[in-house]
Amino acid sequence: SDSTVGTPKVDVACHRAQDINPDIIIHKHHIQITPDNVETLFQSHVDFVIDAIDDVAAKVALIEYLHTHTIPFISCMGAARAFDPLSLRISDISKSQYCPLARVIRKRLKEREIYKGVPCVYFHEERLSNRADSDNMSLPGSLSYMPGIMGLAAAGFAIKHLIGNV
Repeated sequence: SDSTVGTPKVDVACHRAQDINPDIIIHKHHIQITPDNVETLFQSHVDFVIDAIDDVAAKVALIEYLHTHTIPFISCMGAARAFDPLSLRISDISKSQYCPLARVIRKRLKEREIYKGVPCVYFHEERLSNRADSDNMSLPGSLSYMPGIMGLAAAGFAIKHLIGNV
């Protein structure tokens, strides 16, 4: 909203969570995650991680760290050019189909000998063609509602895990 323009997302999310539950304990980090600093994020106990990183190298490094250290997580794959919210799936990344980001992540994880054990949320649908006629549109866009739907599904998965229902 206009009231939060210029405010880091981590601060907005933290304030919102504290509005809902004033007793919540949040360990927030306002940093850009990179392959070089992933390990520094986990100096204390973590109950669950929702990965929603777009940067491929950082995403792979985070997934590798979480997988290797058996930290519970779910990884959000790409919403770019997806259209159908009902095509959303949660499964192991080894079973994902149609998602270009998941394909790239699978390949990079295989190079690290990680073939399964990576829960992810993705859209199981053929992607719309990139109709951008302009040369200055380098990244494919997402419909406004698709990342939110993906995030809510990831949050639901996390909650189920935390209450022992996964």
